[in-house]
This record gives sequence, C-alpha cells and structure tokens, in this order.
Amino acid sequence: RVAVTLTDFDPRQDRIVIDLMRLTEGVDLDDGTGSDCSSGPDELTCAAAFATLGLPFGPVADAPPQRVFRGERAP
Repeated sequence: RVAVTLTDFDPRQDRIVIDLMRLTEGVDLDDGTGSDCSSGPDELTCAAAFATLGLPFGPVADAPPQRVFRGERAP
C-alpha cells in the first residue's frame, strides 16, 4: 500500500490527482510483453513504477517518496 501525505490538503475543497504520465515514466509499455508489471519479484519492469509510487521493490528495502499523487483545489 502506498502511504500518501498531502500537505495543505482540505478534503472539503480539494481533490486528489494522480499523474499517469509520471507513473509510467521508465516503464516500456511497448516491449511486446502482454502484461507489463504484475508485481512479480522477477519482473524488472516494475521497478520504475514502484519507485514512482514510493514503494520498495525486490531487494530494495527503502523507497523514495511517492511522486504520483498530489492535492489540487477543485474548480
């Protein structure tokens, strides 16, 4: 599970946005593999997406902060 902290987020006025372009950065979706990243330990294509989500993958115990979710004032 991804732990997400949104600073200055007001659930009465704001919404949560996911940046799909950032989520798929570094993931080759055109590599001919029918199922890219189904989280198997041997699927190296998962490493970039997991790092972007702030999740550890494989032998990595720590992950960088997530870069996919953000709060945004609703229109």
